Amino acid sequence: MKNFYKSYLPHKKKEILLVMIQFIIIFFNFKNLISTSYLSTNIYLNILGKILIISGFISLIISVKDLGMNISPFPTPLKNANLVTFGFYKWISHPIYYSTILISVGILIKNMNIFNLILSIILIIIFKFKIKLEEDYLRKKYKNYQFYKKDLII
Repeated sequence: MKNFYKSYLPHKKKEILLVMIQFIIIFFNFKNLISTSYLSTNIYLNILGKILIISGFISLIISVKDLGMNISPFPTPLKNANLVTFGFYKWISHPIYYSTILISVGILIKNMNIFNLILSIILIIIFKFKIKLEEDYLRKKYKNYQFYKKDLII
């Protein structure tokens, strides 16, 4: 447990704030996922939303598995982390973020309410900031990161 705190304490306040907001949004999104009071009356939107949610969960699970012990909620890579370039990471640089956005948009489409729209927009903005920070850290930590990025779809 000591190593856990040592590896996360040095993070900047901005990074901690981004992660806190991210998890608050994810909490409310999943709370709305379970709730049936917001269901859209359009059956096609419900089906599309569920497809996006299921696809997002599947890609999220695979991405977390691929990242393994390198996973961190913070944009700063762990000290002994390796650059993962296989699985979804072979095509997408941040599949966990994109999977989470896919789930959020699926919940938005399924529920069709302003609250989920606001949550999805804020989540996308938070991930945009985190990706920018993470990209800077990854470029500094891994000399071959630029070459890896050139082969990616997203």
